[in-house]
Amino acid sequence: MADNTDYRLESETAGSRFDMEIFKRLWKYIKPYKFLFIMSLIFLALATVLQLLIPYFTKIAIDNYMSQDYTYSVSLVEAEDAFKVNSDGQEIWIKKDDNGTYKLNYLKGQMKGFTLTNDTISYYLNPEVMEAFRSNDILSLNNLVLLLVTVLISNFFCTFGQVITSNKMGQKVILDVRKALFDHLMKLPMKFYDTNPAGRIVTRATNDTENLNEFFTTAITSIIKDVLMLIGIVIFMFFISAQLTGYAMIVIPFIVLATVLFRLFARKAFRRVRTRLAAINSFMAEHISGMSVIQLFNREKTKEDEFAEKNQSYYKSTIQQMTVFAIFRPTMDFLFYIGMTTVIWFGAKDLLSGSLTFGILYAFINYIDMLFQPLRDIAEKFNIVQNAFASAEKIFTLMDEEEGIGIQGKDINRKISDGRIDFNDVKLTYDGEKQVLRGISFNIKPDEEIAIVGETGAGKTSLMNILTALYPIQNGNIKIDDISIYDYQEELLRHGIAVVLQDVFLFSGTVLDNIRLFNEDITREQAIEAAKYVHVDHLIDKFEKGFDTQITERATTLSAGERQLIALARAVVSDPKILVLDEATSNIDPVTEGLIQDAMKKVSNNRTVITIAHRLSTIRNADRILVLHKGKLAEQGSHTELMAKDGIYKQLYRLQYDISA
Repeated sequence: MADNTDYRLESETAGSRFDMEIFKRLWKYIKPYKFLFIMSLIFLALATVLQLLIPYFTKIAIDNYMSQDYTYSVSLVEAEDAFKVNSDGQEIWIKKDDNGTYKLNYLKGQMKGFTLTNDTISYYLNPEVMEAFRSNDILSLNNLVLLLVTVLISNFFCTFGQVITSNKMGQKVILDVRKALFDHLMKLPMKFYDTNPAGRIVTRATNDTENLNEFFTTAITSIIKDVLMLIGIVIFMFFISAQLTGYAMIVIPFIVLATVLFRLFARKAFRRVRTRLAAINSFMAEHISGMSVIQLFNREKTKEDEFAEKNQSYYKSTIQQMTVFAIFRPTMDFLFYIGMTTVIWFGAKDLLSGSLTFGILYAFINYIDMLFQPLRDIAEKFNIVQNAFASAEKIFTLMDEEEGIGIQGKDINRKISDGRIDFNDVKLTYDGEKQVLRGISFNIKPDEEIAIVGETGAGKTSLMNILTALYPIQNGNIKIDDISIYDYQEELLRHGIAVVLQDVFLFSGTVLDNIRLFNEDITREQAIEAAKYVHVDHLIDKFEKGFDTQITERATTLSAGERQLIALARAVVSDPKILVLDEATSNIDPVTEGLIQDAMKKVSNNRTVITIAHRLSTIRNADRILVLHKGKLAEQGSHTELMAKDGIYKQLYRLQYDISA
């Protein structure tokens, strides 16, 4: 079995795998929703093309229909294809002519309009005349504006479709990731939870998956759009003016360098933030659970100082993250203005020399601005991407933890029927070094009532941990009904064994929910009958709403005895063949204990019962008592037989009840 990662000692540089490897694993969650992804890309591509057309249409409008830089010819007599104009009472015919000598000049001041002049002769054209003269240009301009409005509306709907499809895909992916992660957590061995705090695991399932949510819903499609925009902009720029494009490309090497450096520093910063946030969550979860201990021992100030240290560490990591981004964004802005200045400088020269039109220069400046928009957007999305990939590393590290206890059984499709138990030379160690059980061998007959006693640390609870396959043994064999427990299907094995623990855990929900553990296959009547069977119904009836009373997590408002009685009803309702009571009566008052003892007589019928107890008076009537000492089976027999041996059991009994030797 692979070693489990101790998340308390999780390194801030752990999981620095190549991004493509992580993306390939994330892609597996996208594949079921390829249709939404493809539709999102189609909408995205259409929106990108439509957006790229806007500056080009502006260039056409300026150069083809709005420019005054045309030359004209003027005739005092009617000319073919010429437009008749009345200027100061004189009729002239004018038309556009590349070989003409007249140009239009706009008049400022009170006399608004244009003059048509060849520096020797001038003709005044008022606004009404100009509007009639350029009616074709105005009509074409109107059509172009309508086309532009159509483009803008189409761009709106394409962007809307892209946002809807990408977000729906992202939400579905995150739904699957969370489910897969939780399902995986349900199958991890108890050893994992022994060495990893709950707060850090919760961070993986909540904060880190939320980071992935932002990646799938906004970042991934946005980055694809930005890449398409960059490619499209460069193509349009080359199409309009290859020379100006060359000037603009001067800053590209610096942009690439800045992006590479940002990626290196940002990844480390984001990973550090995720690790320290998980540390805070772990600290909070642990200390909220142990708040009563903190207050009883006046450790509030100490814990405040510990939290302040962790909080300050997280604060520093976020400042470092912000610093990286704060340097990158202004750098991109600086490079943008350098590129813009370069284009304006050389473009203005070409404009003045006549080798470049104003429409081209205007459109090119728009494309420069559009070029840096996706670059700036990529910089912002890098924040999301790096954060998401750092979170994905943590999630996949958790998902790579080996499920189960590392033993491949035959998965025999059979329930426990008799309840016979055989331990043969069983050895157990939790950490690979310290031996907890040292060659334990014994057998339990069907329907036999067995008690296990011994000093603290003798291995009593460990016997139950391995009987239910929560931990793997290192040597020997454990059989139930002559079949190795590792050959049973895990679900069927544990369905046949019910355990009542000393430290009872109750979930948020009703009392009824906690008796049947949210198993709808168990009816209300069956749960109530089980409660009556163990004499817990009279206590539940005292609750405000009886079996429908809501209790909070761990049921801190209930007494320890009440919680154990509910747990006993929970065990009985599943009708197990083997019942294990781990100090089940240790927190129950004498009156309630009497009820439990009476219930146990009924519970023991047709069941194998194993009781682990420190209070030896509760197990005097057991068919057989197993005495553990330092991980070994030291003695076994009935109470009378063990007292007659004058061994470890009698010493324990004498110490507990202060009887004379």
